[in-house]
Amino acid sequence: MPTVIQRYLIREILSAWAAVTVVLLLVLVTSLVGRFLADIAAGDLPSNLLFTLLALKMVRTLGLLLPASLFLGAMLALGRLYRDSEMVVMSACGIGPTRLYRALAWLGVPSAALLAVVCLWLAPQAAATGQAMKDEAAHNAQVSTLLPGRFQTLSGGRVVYIGDRTGSGDSFQRVLIVNDEQGQVDVMSAGSGRYYEDQSTGGRYLVLEDGQRVIGVPGHADFQLLEFQRNTIKLPRSSQDASTPQLEGRGSLDLLGSDGPYASAELQWRIAQPLTVIVLILLVVPASRVAPREGRYSKLVLGLLIYMAYVNLLGLARVWIEQGQTPAWLGLWWVHAMFAALAVGWAVMLYRRRRVPAESPA
Repeated sequence: MPTVIQRYLIREILSAWAAVTVVLLLVLVTSLVGRFLADIAAGDLPSNLLFTLLALKMVRTLGLLLPASLFLGAMLALGRLYRDSEMVVMSACGIGPTRLYRALAWLGVPSAALLAVVCLWLAPQAAATGQAMKDEAAHNAQVSTLLPGRFQTLSGGRVVYIGDRTGSGDSFQRVLIVNDEQGQVDVMSAGSGRYYEDQSTGGRYLVLEDGQRVIGVPGHADFQLLEFQRNTIKLPRSSQDASTPQLEGRGSLDLLGSDGPYASAELQWRIAQPLTVIVLILLVVPASRVAPREGRYSKLVLGLLIYMAYVNLLGLARVWIEQGQTPAWLGLWWVHAMFAALAVGWAVMLYRRRRVPAESPA
């Protein structure tokens, strides 16, 4: 069980951690909502999927959010203790860096274990579920958003007008389609039409029946007038349809048994996220040390720079694995080793000249 001093440190870090988490969540949610609203406005997603996809995306971003919030929250909490000279009093009572690391371990180790479950199991399932929902919505987005009595633009630039929808919503009455390519206008009108999806190929079509087609260049007299009983128009793939299957949705055991640099990079990225919690815990003690007259936020910029450098180097190492520039056995491990060595060297440099009395139980 943690001692009295450790419980006090844990309580201070938890309060700061919660405040930082709320701020980061607000920033993240605002950014994600803006992206999803843009897809909804473009007709690629139905509005009823907004909150579901937002929740699934939040699960996938916990790997970056939790280490950052814990690191910055711990820096703020320890910075306040340094500013109020509480750390000086603790040091005089025999509370050294070892006791600080023990208190941080009570938070860091369970957080890393929880994050490992999220990154290796929950996040891939959330990614697969979200991608399946987006693909299903994209299959019907262009047609399901067509409203009777309005001119609307589909992907590819076609302007469509329907007079009425019948049946289950896949059949239309009084259909008009206008397509303008390189100055040539192609106008099709039909008394009826229906939406059709080929299950074998995934292609989506509009089938027009009993209609006319006019093709020509405005300002010229050589227009072509065609009549048809049936005309099938293939709908262009939307931006959501164009997305390729992503590794984020594959299970971790599946990636472990797969060959190739992309699978190896994705698996190591998932393992790297809980490891960052442990490495950042090692860094937070020397990085948060401030002079008594400095403010508690004086080292916050330094903490942000450390975290950004850490994450960006991990991302760069992942790209190197995917491009074959770094062997898989080296992978992302050198980044963790470099920052862990930095934490140990930094702590030794700061505390070797400030030896405290032998630590006594508090």
